[in-house]
Amino acid sequence: MENGHALVHDGELSLLVFDLTPPFKQPRLVEIHAAELGLVSVSVQDFSLSPDRVLYISAFVNYGLGDRRYALLRYSLMDREPKLQVRHLPDVRCRQLGAGRRGVWCLDPDFRPARNQLPTLNWIAFLGALRTFPIAHRPGLSLGPARVIAGEADHAEAWLPSMRAFLEADAQTESVAYSPIPVEQTSRAITSFALSASGKVHALFPLRGSGEETLTTPYALAELDARRETWRRTPLPQTFQRGALLAGWNGSDLWLWNRPARRLERIEGVQP
Repeated sequence: MENGHALVHDGELSLLVFDLTPPFKQPRLVEIHAAELGLVSVSVQDFSLSPDRVLYISAFVNYGLGDRRYALLRYSLMDREPKLQVRHLPDVRCRQLGAGRRGVWCLDPDFRPARNQLPTLNWIAFLGALRTFPIAHRPGLSLGPARVIAGEADHAEAWLPSMRAFLEADAQTESVAYSPIPVEQTSRAITSFALSASGKVHALFPLRGSGEETLTTPYALAELDARRETWRRTPLPQTFQRGALLAGWNGSDLWLWNRPARRLERIEGVQP
């Protein structure tokens, strides 16, 4: 969920875009037809909605004759007759995508042993500038999906659960700051985060007493302080089942993706 909209990967080559602003409206269906784009095939990697309501889709595309690469598909919700457009990307693996006003962030969270290449975060400005940030943490056990969001001033807010790190990057100053995700080294927790418009970061973590968490261990909502040093549990008394994922912010409410029920749920009473 981004910028007041919920995005759902409804099929292999289709997405639903829900406008969460009342009153309820039917979602917009965005379908990808490879042939209409001059492509042999398309494999969707990730998608993100920019603040100016442009849907970007990171995809691995096949142009034919052995020409396969990552590309960016663009679809403006503000156009009277919107159409998907294909935009070339530099030679980067865009596994996770975060769209800003002036460019996109592409995250490759995988360590590539053949090249001895660390995971990377790339800022690709629409005017052509490219900034690459190697991530100085080697991956470990998976703790849920990685994610990158374009925050205020197009800063990157990256959730790196297998590295137990939350990363913030500024493409202009090329500064990078890490905050730890507070889970045990042996943990297999399914963690997730959400970013408010004011820059506050919330996450779901397991409530552990002693020993390893189990399939019935409850999860609680925590907030990262302004100095990006300490996580504190919020006053919200509600707990959540293992596997629940924070989807995003909408006004003063958090939204949760209930994976077992495949349902988007609102968490009320959390101040931005």
